[in-house]
Amino acid sequence: GPLEYEFEAILTDGRGIWVVGGDFDVLAVRDFAAIGHGARFAYGAYHALRSMFGTLYKPEDVLTIAIAAACRYDPWCGGVPWVREAPG
Repeated sequence: GPLEYEFEAILTDGRGIWVVGGDFDVLAVRDFAAIGHGARFAYGAYHALRSMFGTLYKPEDVLTIAIAAACRYDPWCGGVPWVREAPG
C-alpha cells in the first residue's frame, strides 16, 4: 500500500490554509486548522472565541489561547506557542 509518514503540517500563503497529512494529502481549510494530539481542544477554544474577533480579541490572540488550551488539557501536547501573521 501507500507509504505513510509521521508527519503533519499546516501551510499558509496569507490567503489560504492547507493541512498536509502523513500520506502527503493536502486539504484546504476554511478559517482555522489544528493538528496533533491537542487539536480537539484547540478547535473547541477557537470555536468558543471566534465570535469575539475584533471586539475582545485579535485573531492571533485566539490562536494563542487555542494552543494554550490544547497544551493544558492534553498531556501529549507542549512547547511554546509560535504564532505569526502570514504576509498577504
